[in-house]
Amino acid sequence: MRTNGLLYIKQAATKKDTDTGLDADGNPIKGTSDYGDPIPCHIKTVTDNRRGVYEDGKFRQASFDVLLEQPATPFTAKVVKLLRYGEELGEYEVQSVEPATMLGRIRVTV
Repeated sequence: MRTNGLLYIKQAATKKDTDTGLDADGNPIKGTSDYGDPIPCHIKTVTDNRRGVYEDGKFRQASFDVLLEQPATPFTAKVVKLLRYGEELGEYEVQSVEPATMLGRIRVTV
């Protein structure tokens, strides 16, 4: 399969990560979540709208179809980060996962 990008799966925060304590002002410190190893993939843009504006800046509304080699375990990611040709496309929630078992791939829509 020809690839043009990388997919990173957001790892679920563990209790240790979320139980980080308080800062100097007594406010809780939010735990961090890391991303797993990069997975080579083919990313196709479905929609990409960069015209969103709010008071402090701009935002991007986008949807992508991502083609991956069939993993050994079921694909259960909830949030992924995408990179295509070195450009970070953003962090997206997984909308659907469709296996194409005859091709040995899965299609993830974000």
